[in-house]
Amino acid sequence: MRIGELASKAEVSAQTVRLYERQRLLREPARTTSGYRSYGKSDLETLKFIKWSQQLGFTLTEVRQLLQLHVAVASLPTTHIDRKSDELRSIIRLAEEKLENIQDKIQSLRTRAGPCSCVSEQLSFSDEKRALRFVAVPAIIHSLRASRAAADSPAPSPRSNPNAGAVR
Repeated sequence: MRIGELASKAEVSAQTVRLYERQRLLREPARTTSGYRSYGKSDLETLKFIKWSQQLGFTLTEVRQLLQLHVAVASLPTTHIDRKSDELRSIIRLAEEKLENIQDKIQSLRTRAGPCSCVSEQLSFSDEKRALRFVAVPAIIHSLRASRAAADSPAPSPRSNPNAGAVR
């Protein structure tokens, strides 16, 4: 299949396909005698895997690692695949790191939600209290900035503490 058909089936643009080729996430395709790129079913599966991984929050660098591990696991005979293989442990480690990153983002968003709801409440007062709103807004903005600074400051990582996470 040609690039347009591949892109359409994977629900990406032809430019995205070319980008993934340049970044070596997709193999360099064979060319027809007239120079058109020619793709197979495995290329479509790879594109869908990349898209699925990105939807889970993995970066292209992480997707590259996952693809390499996937190829390593897929090349093993079925009888040699076990949960203790280095490749599978690496995939699990990447997934756990991504989950931890997502949980950190959720906590940061929760921290920011409180001041935002406060702003919303303050700004939704009736017109009779308009003067109060204009007095309160600078204080609210200051509160938002302070909470954002607190949320953005790096929390101590459990990995930096050798005693953290000893019991899970």
